[in-house]
Amino acid sequence: MTKRASPDTSPAHSPQSEAVASFVALSDTMPEKARLDDQGTTWEALKREVERRTRDLTESEESLRFVLQAGRLGSWSLDLRDMRFIASDTFKIMLGRNPNEPLDRAKFEASIYEDDRARRHEAIANCIAGHSNYDIEYRIVTPAGELRWLKIRGRPSYDL
Repeated sequence: MTKRASPDTSPAHSPQSEAVASFVALSDTMPEKARLDDQGTTWEALKREVERRTRDLTESEESLRFVLQAGRLGSWSLDLRDMRFIASDTFKIMLGRNPNEPLDRAKFEASIYEDDRARRHEAIANCIAGHSNYDIEYRIVTPAGELRWLKIRGRPSYDL
């Protein structure tokens, strides 16, 4: 089972494990396994189960997207295994960027106000090392030169 974190983590590696950023809810899988055992393991039963879970996941993702949009909350994630950075359209707008244009990690980090970079880096390192929540405010500079404050909250997660 893999845990995932909310969208604000660091590009730092933990010596114990790899940190990964994203949203995931964890639950006990034993009731699901028992339900599958009761259904039998026929191809059709497995196919129906995959379809059900795919539908449930799609509905969950749509619900999360709605909540983020309604709250005008941006999100981003960084998978430290391959350094894949994904930013929501709302987050790109917060950074003063076009939501239809790609945003990579380097551009995001370059937008952080220079005087805040060391403090941010330290907060991220402490968060990952201490397996604690990440909660920080820092400034960014938009491509148009506008200075903005961001409040970032997140939590790293680790492969078990």
